[in-house]
Amino acid sequence: MAETRNKVLFIGYGFNGEPGLDSLLREGSFDIVGVVTPPPGKNRYRTNPNDKLPVEKLAYDHKIPILQTNHEDDIQGLIDTKVPDSVLICVYNKIFSNELLSSIPTFYNIHHGNLPEWRGSSSSEWAIITGRNEITLTLHEVVPELDSGDIFWQDTVRVGHNETIVDMRRKMNESLK
Repeated sequence: MAETRNKVLFIGYGFNGEPGLDSLLREGSFDIVGVVTPPPGKNRYRTNPNDKLPVEKLAYDHKIPILQTNHEDDIQGLIDTKVPDSVLICVYNKIFSNELLSSIPTFYNIHHGNLPEWRGSSSSEWAIITGRNEITLTLHEVVPELDSGDIFWQDTVRVGHNETIVDMRRKMNESLK
């Protein structure tokens, strides 16, 4: 009897996109049915519209389909076509509607903050600004109330007082391995 693999739609980019996807691929028990990234244009991670993001390069190398969009209808269409068991968000530039979140798969998110305490965006930046010496990565279920779903995994990354946001992000990426 063949092993059943969990079909995952990966939505993400930015500094955690490629390490997050790589972690799923290396784990080996997931079938990544697609990768969703923002379209070419102005964003801080794609300086040239013709450049591939690191997560897109990794998906391309593994022959995983890539959808560049910011439109929920496109994402819903991909869900309807690929029928994933779950959706993993690992840094994305949109908050999804209740309608999309209530579709068939369960949505999960890698959040850069100790939930439920540190909700919202830019938690890693706020950690540096407020002088905190640690940040917690949290895997949680995505529900309509922002950063409020069940928590499945957390890992705390320590940051020295001389370290920068770049150092913190490197450590967070290492935590995903």
